[in-house]
Parts: sequence; structure tokens; C-alpha cells
Amino acid sequence: MKAVNLSRQSLISLSILLGLLLLLLLVALAPLRNQMERYEFELLRDGRMLQQFKGVAAIQPGIDAAGQEFSERGLEQWVYTERSPSDVELDIQRRITEVLNEQQAEMGSIAPQPARTRGEHLNVGVRVRFSGSMPAVLATFTALEQSQPLLMLENVSLTPQRVRARRGEVPAQRVDVDLTVSTLMAAPPAAEPAEGGA
Repeated sequence: MKAVNLSRQSLISLSILLGLLLLLLLVALAPLRNQMERYEFELLRDGRMLQQFKGVAAIQPGIDAAGQEFSERGLEQWVYTERSPSDVELDIQRRITEVLNEQQAEMGSIAPQPARTRGEHLNVGVRVRFSGSMPAVLATFTALEQSQPLLMLENVSLTPQRVRARRGEVPAQRVDVDLTVSTLMAAPPAAEPAEGGA
């Protein structure tokens, strides 16, 4: 009986010892499992990034060819490149002032407009108020529309001025002009959120 009792106690002790060993093994393996899951996640993310890079590499020859054609045809003269929006606004103001002086139109005011994003482009411009004779206004519009880099005339409002004339004379028609002069430029790339993790 003593042998059976001893055997039962040994069996209980052995099963408790095995249970403790199993518990310790699980506690020791849990961080390894978490690490393995983290590595799998990183591998998936890196695989997606690799696919994106391969896609970019596949279209790179087309981008290079388009850039070369752009340069060969002189198209860079039609757009603002590698300049900040504030530099572009100042250049637009300078160009408008020069054209108005050439056409002998009277500058009322000129103010920068907030830059707006339009898809992959940034709309940069100024609001202008001036007055002049009708031929001077038309010549101003023509000069601005045909200048390089390309400018767009938007939200144009023409208001006739009252002009006094002597009897029998036809008064020169003068108008007040309010418009927005803008251009499109490549939008700066959006900042990517920083990746956290250990």
C-alpha cells in the first residue's frame, strides 16, 4: 500500500512539475510569438512597398521620355517650375504691373490670393483692380494671356466709368476691371506620416 501511495504522490508531483514546466514554456514563448507576428507584418508591408517601387521602376522610362520631350519642345517656358508659391505670386504681380504700365492703365490694387489645391496642382494667383480705356484693357488682357509662363484670367468683372465729354465729342470709354490672374504649378508632395514601431 505504501508503494501505491508513494507512486501516486510521485505521479502527482510529476504532473505538477510538468504543468509548471509547460506554464514556464508558454510564458517564455509568448514574446517570441509576438515578435514573429510583428516580423510577418513587416514582411507584408515591405512586400507592398517593393511592389510599389517595382511599379515606379516600370514606368520610369516613360517618365524620362516625357521629361525629355517636355524639354526638347521648350514647354518648361510655359509653366513655373521649382519655385515657391510666394515667388510665383511676386512674379505674377511684377508682370501685371509691367503690362499695366506699358498700356498706361491705372493700377487700383493688387493682392495675393490664397493658394488652392486642384488635384495634383496648386492654383497660385493675385486679385487685381485697375482702370483704363477699353483698348488699353483689351491689350492688357492679350498681353497677359500670351505671356510665358502661362497665366489664366478668371472672375473678370468690367464696370464702365462715367466720363464727361464736351458737346459734340464722343467720350473715350473707360472701364474699371476686377479680375484674378493665376497659374497652375505642381503641388508640393504631401508629407507622409512617420512610421512608429520598434
